[in-house]
Amino acid sequence: MKEEDKINSFDILIVGTSPVMLLEAYFQSKKGKKVLVIEKENEIGGAWKVVKKFEYEMDNGPHLLYTLNKDTSRLIKFLEQTVGIKFQAFKPQPKAEKSFFFNTPELNYSHYAQLTSPVDFIKFFIKLFLYSFSFLRYKIFRKSGIVYKYPIENCKGMLASFDKEIKKKESDIITNATLEKVFVEKEKIIATINSKNLEVKEIYLSSRTNIKEIYFYSKEHKFNLKEQTLSQIFIRVEDKSSKNFSYFKFLTHKHFYIAADISSTTIPSIKENQKIIAIACNKNVSNPDSIPNEFVLDELIKFNLLDKKAKILERETDHYRTAQFEKEDVEQINKISKRFEIIYYDNLMRGFLKTFNKYYKET
Repeated sequence: MKEEDKINSFDILIVGTSPVMLLEAYFQSKKGKKVLVIEKENEIGGAWKVVKKFEYEMDNGPHLLYTLNKDTSRLIKFLEQTVGIKFQAFKPQPKAEKSFFFNTPELNYSHYAQLTSPVDFIKFFIKLFLYSFSFLRYKIFRKSGIVYKYPIENCKGMLASFDKEIKKKESDIITNATLEKVFVEKEKIIATINSKNLEVKEIYLSSRTNIKEIYFYSKEHKFNLKEQTLSQIFIRVEDKSSKNFSYFKFLTHKHFYIAADISSTTIPSIKENQKIIAIACNKNVSNPDSIPNEFVLDELIKFNLLDKKAKILERETDHYRTAQFEKEDVEQINKISKRFEIIYYDNLMRGFLKTFNKYYKET
């Protein structure tokens, strides 16, 4: 590594600007560390950002925070009082399928009809046990007084609050910056960003960082990145109902299913009796465009989310490729060096809690 190739020295490099990674950056900068946060896109936010659809600016999908217990309530209070993010409760409160939260196996006649061997019977009763256990948890969960909340200023205001707090210290956030290589050495870490070398003491990577080369003590570490094509459907709907909602539902259509997050977005400038609905497809779908409008509409009407006379005016589908570290690789890599950590999370709230609880006693 040539000295002239190095850019300014920082204590910590954080790769990725999802709210979870920004919370990590916030805590590290509050500890007096000089932090650099990089984002490969031209704006911060990761999977939670503002998009322009049908000439309106809106959040690109539902990302819920909730108060369920002491830990979650404490986190929301901290984000409001310390970071300056104001929240509001959904009205009416979102619905949620038990299978979304607890991976409840669906049981129907087709499962029973396929029992042709002792192994099938064993698998069936395992599913039955898991179903019963998850259903009980769901019943308890739904009666626990959970309150779903959302930032009053949507994600733009939330990200701006993090940006402001992080930059109060000797820290910075830069966009259009791609992490290419990482060399972990005994006394320092060298990260190659846009062909420039940065020396840091610690590094935190989002599990969705698409990096090809990691070296520990001059030896390249082999790992697998799980690549996915994710999709989102946006529909502009004519609907007399003023209901705003967020909803989790497993949608099934012909030979595929989508684990979908569905939410309507409140946009002050949108015409009266209209709303925009975002459907985030969490599982690989070969062609979401093949889902007919009538199917989407029927599902939303069936669960009383839209008026029976609602109709779709416009529709757009976005596709984007992403890569993620396998959970097993994350666990293995994080054991090699205490100064190099991949932050793995599969849910915004769980990611927030994991990071918050790590630093809570220090705040």
